[in-house]
Amino acid sequence: SIQVFPNFIQALSNLGAALNKLNKPDEAIPYLERTIHLDPAFAMAHYNLGNAYFAKNQHKQALASYEKAAELGLDFLSLHWNLFEIHKKEGRTQDAVKELKLILEIDPNDEKAQKLLKEMRGSKK
Repeated sequence: SIQVFPNFIQALSNLGAALNKLNKPDEAIPYLERTIHLDPAFAMAHYNLGNAYFAKNQHKQALASYEKAAELGLDFLSLHWNLFEIHKKEGRTQDAVKELKLILEIDPNDEKAQKLLKEMRGSKK
């Protein structure tokens, strides 16, 4: 459908997401960037672009994409876990703790998040 309707936004986004799942972030990025160019408010495209950059360890770009997705209303566990990982790797403990709290708002029984939050609070003392 992409060749027939080159601006079909959902198809572009789905193709980018599928390429991400196939561990082909370099191939996914142009489709996701095109999606965002056509519809800057398409939150899932920002999230999927963040995933592509995250897979390439390009944390600055991933962070910008994830934050845009969150700003546009996405609020689910994998988004917050990825933001947590970036903040933790970049040494931004307060931001990492904030993401753990958001994870626990979504899933109060998440034992991994509970444990990490306890550890991170303990290490700040």
